[in-house]
Amino acid sequence: MKTYGSIPLFFVLAALVSGCVSINHTMLDTGPGYAPVPGPEVYVFFERDELPEHTRVALLYGKTFENITTESRLIEKLREAAGALGANGVVLLGQTDLGGEIRISGDPVTGFSESGRRGQALAIRVH
Repeated sequence: MKTYGSIPLFFVLAALVSGCVSINHTMLDTGPGYAPVPGPEVYVFFERDELPEHTRVALLYGKTFENITTESRLIEKLREAAGALGANGVVLLGQTDLGGEIRISGDPVTGFSESGRRGQALAIRVH
């Protein structure tokens, strides 16, 4: 059986091909917290929408690889993350395209070109 010394490279490539979406958050509401809400029940608002009375729960930061993962998958993940924090709404604040290079092995010649989106959203609790 043949083994390869580049096992970490395999895991990185597998993550890229699996349609990776990563979500991070910064809490804004330090209150007692809210019960989790299932992702499909989290309302989606746009930045310019007139919002109902609400409490700001957290800022959400999402990153996806455009060629592999769709924008709808990013929004789905933002809804899930907001719901896990007890928010029942998410306000999409905008996206930026990514550029640059991902260096898998540290060798700039074998790096991959990174394309995708980085999005920001506000998780809210509608009253």
